Amino acid sequence: MRAGFKWIGGALLAMALGVAAILGYFWVTYLDKEITSGSGYGFVIGESKQQTAERFTALTHDYESAYVYVTTGSKAGDHFAVEARADNLPQIQSYDDWDVLLEGNAAFSNSIKLDFADDRLVKIYRHRQRFEIP
Repeated sequence: MRAGFKWIGGALLAMALGVAAILGYFWVTYLDKEITSGSGYGFVIGESKQQTAERFTALTHDYESAYVYVTTGSKAGDHFAVEARADNLPQIQSYDDWDVLLEGNAAFSNSIKLDFADDRLVKIYRHRQRFEIP
């Protein structure tokens, strides 16, 4: 009888350690950072939209399927996405908020948000989560 309790206790301990390891991984890999001066993630505060778009080339070496997602209005369908390439600048230049989706055009869990004012980059916001929030 005691051997059965030891086995059950060991299995429960192993499951608890597994859950703790998964939660620890999620916590360690979670990013939520805002930059308003200096530089970050290959982008530089104060640069123009043209200069910022030119930096997409370096970004796509690490993230080949990166897209720029732009919201054009307040309705659900008021948005579009283009590949993160400098030659797509004419399509996104008139908008001041660019969401660079690093893992594809619908992957919001790994992104860099670029905010512009007066044609200059004023804020870089980095977000990454390896899990879905219900």
